[in-house]
Amino acid sequence: LGRRVRAHLFWEPVEGQVLQNLAAVASGPADLVYHPSRVHMALHSPGLLLSERSRGELVIRAGATCGRGTVGTVRAGLELSAQIEAGHCPEPELLVLPYGSGGTAAGLALGLALAGRKTQVLAVAAVERWFATSARLHSELHAALEELRPLGLPAGFSPPRIEVLHGYVGRAYGVSTPASREAVDWASHLPVEPIYSGKALAALRDIAPRLAGKHVLFWQTSRRPELPPPAPDWEQRLPAALRA
Repeated sequence: LGRRVRAHLFWEPVEGQVLQNLAAVASGPADLVYHPSRVHMALHSPGLLLSERSRGELVIRAGATCGRGTVGTVRAGLELSAQIEAGHCPEPELLVLPYGSGGTAAGLALGLALAGRKTQVLAVAAVERWFATSARLHSELHAALEELRPLGLPAGFSPPRIEVLHGYVGRAYGVSTPASREAVDWASHLPVEPIYSGKALAALRDIAPRLAGKHVLFWQTSRRPELPPPAPDWEQRLPAALRA
């Protein structure tokens, strides 16, 4: 589209897919701004978190979740319902996935509910408790609902409830846990990673004994395993402090 992105990055441990993601961003049409921590970013660039614009530039919020964007995941929920209708899989009684910024969980729950499904969505918090609240998740759901309302909703439709499960974040966002690393090793045939999907999978392994006889769907949120080859000089494109 001929656009450039000013990407604000904050430090997290270099594990899993972090380096591959960084190489992909640095190789693209991006100007990188490095912050040594999330707190530093919030204090020095508060517009990134509090406004739709920062220094005149449009802001995509952390996690990239907004009402209109979540409509894309509503479509994913409708697509899943169509696959169930076609007999490709049974209707799940429980859908388990990680909860980062909430758009995926909110959109899937809303899409399944619009399709008349009774599937319960369990969002496993992969960020700290103060950020991954039930209220915030349902706020994202209602933002998507407002985007859809002009199109018409089923008579008597009521928004679904989403259960949030805490206790699997570990020390902090972006830091793997022994349980998430063990889950990644256990599911070596799947492209799970230890920061998001691995934590949700660890939770599912823990609660599995209580789910005997139920149809459960684990929603894979990891990006595709392969990215385009990075630019040969991608490391030289990094801000000096981050490159060091």
